[in-house]
Amino acid sequence: MARYKNKAKNYPIDKLVKKEQISEIEKIEKLMRKKLVPGGSVSTHNDLIFENLRLGRDGKVYLLDFEYAGFNIRDGLYYDLGIIFGGNLFYKNSITFEIYNQILKKASRIYGRKIDPYKAYCGALTNILIMFWWGVVRYFSVIGREEKRYFRGYVLERAKGIGFLYDYIVKNI
Repeated sequence: MARYKNKAKNYPIDKLVKKEQISEIEKIEKLMRKKLVPGGSVSTHNDLIFENLRLGRDGKVYLLDFEYAGFNIRDGLYYDLGIIFGGNLFYKNSITFEIYNQILKKASRIYGRKIDPYKAYCGALTNILIMFWWGVVRYFSVIGREEKRYFRGYVLERAKGIGFLYDYIVKNI
C-alpha cells in the first residue's frame, strides 16, 4: 500500500478527493495497519478475485495469476480472504455480506481453526485502501479523457467504499 500511497502523494490528490475525506481515509488506514500485523505463516496469493478462480471439469477450483503471490507480509490469510470481499464489492452483482460470512465459516472448517471475521473484514478494507491509492496513481498517470473519467469514478467509488465498509465493521463486527 505504501508504494502506491507514496506515489499518489506526489499528485494534487485534493483535486480529485476532498482533503477531509483523504484525512479520514488515512486515519482508517492507520487503524487497519494496527489490526493486520506483519507476519503470518500462510503464503498469500494477493489477488484472490473471482477472475482468478476457475472451475475445472473435474469440479475442482483452480487458482490463477500468481503475479503478486507472497508479497503480502500483513496477516496474509486475512488479506487474501479480505480480497474475496473487497476486491469484488464494486461489481454490478457484488458479493453480499451474507455470502462473505458463509465463506468465512467454510474457511474456518477448511483451515481447522476459527477465522476471525473482524480481521477478515479488516483485510477487505485494506484491499480497498490499496485499490484507492493505486487508482489515484493511475488517474494522474493516464492522459486519455476516457481513462481519466474511468479512474476518477474508480477512485471516488473506492473512497466511498472505504467509509461504507469501515462503518459496517464498527457497527456490526
